[in-house]
Amino acid sequence: MDDGSYDLCSSNLIFAFSPSSFNSSNLGPNTVTMFVADENGNSDTCTATITVEEALATDDINPELEGVLIYPNPATDIVTIKNAKQQALKTAKLYDIRGRLVKEEDLSNMGATIDLNVSTLDKAIYLLMVHGELGSKQFRLVVN
Repeated sequence: MDDGSYDLCSSNLIFAFSPSSFNSSNLGPNTVTMFVADENGNSDTCTATITVEEALATDDINPELEGVLIYPNPATDIVTIKNAKQQALKTAKLYDIRGRLVKEEDLSNMGATIDLNVSTLDKAIYLLMVHGELGSKQFRLVVN
């Protein structure tokens, strides 16, 4: 955000950002305020919009969803999402190897399990992201 800030009075600039960090609860556009000051008491602020996007990864973002499982894996027609601890889940998003969203399922009213039809998908490796109120969990899913 410092797009080349300078000061004619001082070479020692102090920067502060608010907010200074983001997580999955900040998805979408966020307004960030930058404060800059020099040692002579001169200061100014500006704002910028930072857009937070979902990260595709195979590690758990939040281990709180440890009771969420998928099977069978590899799958051919149907993959089952099991919510063993009956946690509040929101969505399941399936991404191809290029990061494109290929399937999305609403999980807000699911019971202990829900079946996803993957029979129309190409044989490939996919990333299944399950989002819940406590965080997200990712699975590497092989479709044969």
